[in-house]
Amino acid sequence: MENLRELLTLYLSHCRYEIKLSLATLKAYSIDLNQLISYLSHCPEQIQIDKNIIRRYLQKLFEDGLKETSIRRKMISSNSFFTFLEDENYIPLNPFHNLRIKLKLKRKLPEIMNLDEVKILLAAPRNNLEELLGIKTCELTPGHIQSYQHVRLLKDIVILEMLFATAARVSELCSLKISDIDLVRNVIKVVGKGSVERMIAIPNEEVRNLISLYRDVGSIHSPASQWLLTNRLGRRMNPQSVRTIIHKYCTQAKLSKRITPHLFRHTTATMLLENGTDIRIVQMLLGHSSISTTQIYTHVSNSAQQRIITMNHPRNRF
Repeated sequence: MENLRELLTLYLSHCRYEIKLSLATLKAYSIDLNQLISYLSHCPEQIQIDKNIIRRYLQKLFEDGLKETSIRRKMISSNSFFTFLEDENYIPLNPFHNLRIKLKLKRKLPEIMNLDEVKILLAAPRNNLEELLGIKTCELTPGHIQSYQHVRLLKDIVILEMLFATAARVSELCSLKISDIDLVRNVIKVVGKGSVERMIAIPNEEVRNLISLYRDVGSIHSPASQWLLTNRLGRRMNPQSVRTIIHKYCTQAKLSKRITPHLFRHTTATMLLENGTDIRIVQMLLGHSSISTTQIYTHVSNSAQQRIITMNHPRNRF
């Protein structure tokens, strides 16, 4: 199977540099496919890699107690790998050809925050900075931000505000460059999955002013950095640091709900739909390639849809 591992290295290189998959996706593919190759290495040499061996591997994944979502992902990555090998003439036939695998997935509805929880969480770092400086955040100027502690609190405010305002993935937020912020047109350029770019409007003037202030202050404290969100060393912030910041303010605000960066994304999408935003606009905001992915939020916002239909239905006019 050493030859298969060499081909895996070639395939991952193809995914990274030609298809331009994200590093997170590449890591998942690497884990899944190394697991498959390890399984195949324990099979007798004379056994061919065909649909029967794939069926046995599928059975083992179920026996190991994996969730169907995980099994589905492993099947997708395996199929993609073998498709590449067939296209490049390394194998005569993809073993997934004419192999029908039906996995019935239970769609878990995303949990969301309510508006009060959002307000409390967004206010937590603001309260800290206002108490420290003795001035409202709406009155802040670059001259007020004198120490790294001030910069850090301002950055925390901007992170939470941007997560809610843009519904961006945490990896997308951490990858923002200063040049991606266009405060003249009030938009942010976000690079999503597959290196696909999308423009997200900054929906609120206060959020815009905070981003502007932080950008100006950041250029003073980290003049050599191209990244919008940086750590003390001026390096790009990582997603785990963002999760730690959220946890810190959840604890401070005494919020018992487990709030993650992705929960902000779920919350913003659901609230937009509840307020009557067209689902295709929400799809573009989230960077979903398929509208079916976005439709999960319509289930969460069913009660709001019912209120809107009841309020606007023409039968109520006579």
